[in-house]
Amino acid sequence: MESYIRKIYVPMSETAFYILFCLQNPQHGYGISQEVKAMTAMGGT
Repeated sequence: MESYIRKIYVPMSETAFYILFCLQNPQHGYGISQEVKAMTAMGGT
């Protein structure tokens, strides 16, 4: 039973979290990537 529970409740990756967070509003792929870059300060200045 324990291994079954681990398969279901695997922690979400940081990348998946940011993508799902950005999908609160309808967006396309490029818009999501730009918003994630801005939120994580990976986009430069």
